Amino acid sequence: MKIVGPREFNHTWATMVNGLAEQGFALLRLQEWMRREHPVEVGSWAHCTQVLPPYISAWCKFLGKDRL
Repeated sequence: MKIVGPREFNHTWATMVNGLAEQGFALLRLQEWMRREHPVEVGSWAHCTQVLPPYISAWCKFLGKDRL
């Protein structure tokens, strides 16, 4: 069975968060999605998502660049 991996995304947290701030956004909340199933097969996608969150949600508010 071949496991399909995630798409490659080469932006660091610093690049993403600082980029939002530079454009006038305030970060209000950040949430990571992680799987909470037990037990899972070691090396499976389910196992990977228990230690490395594949998805994030960010709630931001636009304050405007003039408020920087």
